[in-house]
Amino acid sequence: MTNNAQLEEMKENALLIMHEYVDLEEGYRMAVDYLVSKPLTKEDRAGALQVLGTEFNTLTKDNFREEISREINEIKNWTLIQDRKLEMLQKSIDNIVWSMKVNRKVLGDTRMLDEAFRALQNLQKDYKDSE
Repeated sequence: MTNNAQLEEMKENALLIMHEYVDLEEGYRMAVDYLVSKPLTKEDRAGALQVLGTEFNTLTKDNFREEISREINEIKNWTLIQDRKLEMLQKSIDNIVWSMKVNRKVLGDTRMLDEAFRALQNLQKDYKDSE
């Protein structure tokens, strides 16, 4: 028979065992095995397993929240990168259109430059319309 101090020590040891493992489920299994191997009454064992289970559920929820939070941050970062790329593309298109508009008569081959100019203007218009 165990006294209250020994029971509390066993509960604490089980929690420590669970926390030692990177894989929370494996740590939980090892902690359960630890408690099952101890000479406890049914009531004490059930109480200790309930404490362990509550801690496991809390940690599992926290880990899930952290994982979701990490994924959301990755998506936010990816979106910011894509927005920056689009901004740079828009600036490049704007610069090319402006340069061609200003210089196409001076450069000589107006037919080819006019076609390229119209294509870039269409890209520019499509981009602005999509915003």
